Amino acid sequence: MSSTPPTTSEPNRGSETSATSDLAEKVQLLERKLAGVEAISRAIAHEHNLERILDVVMDSATSMLKAERSTLFLLGDDGRTLWSRFTHGGEIATIELEYGAGLAGWVAKHARPVNVKDAYKDPRFNPAFDERTGFATSSVLCTPLLDSRQKVLGVLQVLNSEDGYFTPSDADLLAAIAGPTAIAIHNSNLYLDIVDKNIHLQETSEHLQERTSELELLFRIERVAATSTTFEAAAGGVLDALLEEFPAQVAAVVLTPAGQRQTYAAVRGPQAERLETPPAYFEITPPQPELEQPLSLGGLRDDSAITVSLPGVEDWKVRQFVAIPIRHQGELLGQMQFANPISRLSFDRQDIRILGVIATRLGMSLALSRALEEELQASRLASIGQALSGVMHDIKTPLTIISGYARLMAHSEEREERDEHRERVRTQVALIKDMTQELLAFAKGDSEVLLQNVFLAGFMSEIGEHMAGEFSETQVTLETTWGSEVAIRVDPNKLKRAVFNLARNAKEAFEEASGHVWLHANVDQGQLTLTTRDDGPGIPPEMEGRLFESFATHGKDYGTGLGLAIVKRVVDAHEGTIDVQSAPDEGTTITITIPI
Repeated sequence: MSSTPPTTSEPNRGSETSATSDLAEKVQLLERKLAGVEAISRAIAHEHNLERILDVVMDSATSMLKAERSTLFLLGDDGRTLWSRFTHGGEIATIELEYGAGLAGWVAKHARPVNVKDAYKDPRFNPAFDERTGFATSSVLCTPLLDSRQKVLGVLQVLNSEDGYFTPSDADLLAAIAGPTAIAIHNSNLYLDIVDKNIHLQETSEHLQERTSELELLFRIERVAATSTTFEAAAGGVLDALLEEFPAQVAAVVLTPAGQRQTYAAVRGPQAERLETPPAYFEITPPQPELEQPLSLGGLRDDSAITVSLPGVEDWKVRQFVAIPIRHQGELLGQMQFANPISRLSFDRQDIRILGVIATRLGMSLALSRALEEELQASRLASIGQALSGVMHDIKTPLTIISGYARLMAHSEEREERDEHRERVRTQVALIKDMTQELLAFAKGDSEVLLQNVFLAGFMSEIGEHMAGEFSETQVTLETTWGSEVAIRVDPNKLKRAVFNLARNAKEAFEEASGHVWLHANVDQGQLTLTTRDDGPGIPPEMEGRLFESFATHGKDYGTGLGLAIVKRVVDAHEGTIDVQSAPDEGTTITITIPI
């Protein structure tokens, strides 16, 4: 008689099958999304013709979302109308509608996607288009086309899903297509604008050399802004570049943060030739008010109220004045200003538009500069606080020892005993002095060395005597050795501090455990080798590569974190090298090599 044990694998197998099926669907959706994005990306890379780009977008959207029709609406230049292109039966047609009308108009107005299963049940739907075209709309999926500033460029929609309605996954896919589509529209518009501008420049021989290529200028401006370490440098570089490309003799970036006026100026032409030095500033009189929109004043007469004041140069009347607002994320930061004493030099609409793009880039540079300055300031304050906290904690130990020996001295009747206690107090006072000097030296960035001839034996003996008191209070022994009695040429004070820090670091690695630390010095072939070796736990993996960073500590809640950073600075100042060898539970060896 045999029995069959119950089987529980079937439900699990079903669950696994379901999970596999879900995963396959997700993979399929991802592949569709990637294919769509790739198709749009190819269009962006190889096409500047907006018509062909839109054809690719609509064909891709219709196919990938299994829709009956796709429609792409673009916002008109007036901002009050939408014109559309739609595909049906291999034919492409166009249609216009008012901004805000129908589902597409609602999406454009509110910059939000919609997914409707039954269009005729949605009050926003306008059936007039179905009546006009003979098309029967059922399900609708719309998503806005947004540029980098979240401005609506248009609407992309698909109609009538083969599955009856569009899913949230379909909405995600359409949004993925909309992103590169908006980029393609923006780039195409910019490209067309630049082409139109170049055609105009070709017709104007007087400006041909000054207007070579707006696109190249934008790249140049971007390079200047991206490589400048301060906003002052970025503003100066941008102004110099603009004066080479645009018809102006004076240019400035005027900032008004918290009501405090800051001006960065550049001058060229006859006025610049009269200046003994480049101006740190110039004044437009009267000061121009804050601008929400670009201001362009041309053909000004001699009795115009606007004048330019330059240091050491007689004031001159402005015949043309242009001001472009500088903003970042809606905040008005200041203006770019351009002035000319010659009326025939002029800025056209395309100039104003490109200058607006450049002003936006300057706004980004200013915001980034401010953010970096704030971050740096916060980091400095945090580092100072950390270092001071560590110093105060470390000072507590020698102060406690000094206090104890002071009491012993007061009650001691033996002179030798008092002298011994006094020497221990002096040792602890020297330790406190070293700690404070360490912090001060690091803060000042002291890297200069004062080379002196010292004997190796005396140098190492002094180190051993100095460190003996510190090691006596622990379970760690210190052994100091050196090679032949020779003279070395180093900065003894700085090098002692470096060796002290290495020895202390090795001692602290043992925490409360016992161990051994060896210090050895040797001179060979014109090089001084200082080796610190211990049989401690080794360097933790997370500290590898950060051992000589400032404020880098491990396994302790005190200390400045500057000890090994100062070692690195001292060795670099001596044009030496540092080698670190460490293994878990086998100890650490740090070797300093200095040419002498």
